[in-house]
Amino acid sequence: MILITRLVTCSEVTAEPPHTLVHVRRNWRNPPPSFAVFIEFFRQDEQTAFAWSIRMLRGSTLIAETASELELPGGRFVEAAFDVSLQEAAAKTYTVEVLVYGVAEASTLLDFGSPEALP
Repeated sequence: MILITRLVTCSEVTAEPPHTLVHVRRNWRNPPPSFAVFIEFFRQDEQTAFAWSIRMLRGSTLIAETASELELPGGRFVEAAFDVSLQEAAAKTYTVEVLVYGVAEASTLLDFGSPEALP
C-alpha cells in the first residue's frame, strides 16, 4: 500500500534530493507559465517501484497531466518533484490530483487569480 504523506505546490523545486521548494503557495495573483508539485510517498510494503501521475483539472475538465506514469525506485519513504507547464491557464481555480496506480490518492486546490476564490 502507498500513502501520500505530503502534497505541496510551489513556484519551483530543485530536481535532485534534498529538494528545495521555492515560493510555496496555492494562490497566484496571475496564472503562472508553470508551477511545481512536491510529493512525499510512504510505502507500507517492500515494493521496489510504483506507478504515479499528476493531473490538473478545472471542474471535471482535464487541463494538464504528466505524459505517462512514472516509476520511482527507492525505500519506504520516497520524495518526488515534478514541473507542470501551462499552455494557457486562465484566472480560475483548479484542482491538482496525484494518482497512484491510476486512482486519485491526494488533491489540492490552486487559485490563479480567480475572482470566484475566497479572499
